[in-house]
Amino acid sequence: MKKVSSNEYLRILTVLLCLFSVVSCATTKGSVITEEQKQTLEIAEKEKEIGDAAFAKLAGKYGVLRDEALTAYLNKFGKSIALYCERQEFDYFFAILDTDTVNAYSLPGGYVLITKGALKALQTPGELAGVIAHELGHINKFHITNNVKIETKMNFFEILARFIAGPRQVISTMAAQVSDKIEEKLFIEGFDSDTEFEADEYAGQMLLSLDIN
Repeated sequence: MKKVSSNEYLRILTVLLCLFSVVSCATTKGSVITEEQKQTLEIAEKEKEIGDAAFAKLAGKYGVLRDEALTAYLNKFGKSIALYCERQEFDYFFAILDTDTVNAYSLPGGYVLITKGALKALQTPGELAGVIAHELGHINKFHITNNVKIETKMNFFEILARFIAGPRQVISTMAAQVSDKIEEKLFIEGFDSDTEFEADEYAGQMLLSLDIN
């Protein structure tokens, strides 16, 4: 696998950390959780549960690259960028699918999956940042949740409402159904061009604001 420039990586990481210190100061002023924030966290928890089920299925089917150093680098780099997303209710997680196919995917709950083939094809840290920001755009613009439906024709947020109210066995069954549909959407159907453009636009604006080429 190609090594990225350490100087370029450090420059980008320094910019991100400096900006994070400003964000941290701004967000510690008010610690009281509103009812709306509580509901957001509750929905995110159930969304994460669906993401867990989908990730377990995809990891078992396509394989996850067992490279601790590269995975640690990807998570450190990806989490640094994810600090500037609107949806901070997730602990974003990055993994490498063990396939030479060139692609990247995002799952509910803050999962970003990049293939081994895509990492080999990337030439600079800026290109990697672009791929990550694009997938973060899908998550923060609710593209996965808005495009996944199960046979009952419920939309994703109706499913989440049932998750919150339903017993554990109902949650597990629905998570399995939704993970099947997520795989179908990501690996077979794909998103339409408007959705992909919106994720590109999100990524472009994010990287421009962070001064990353």
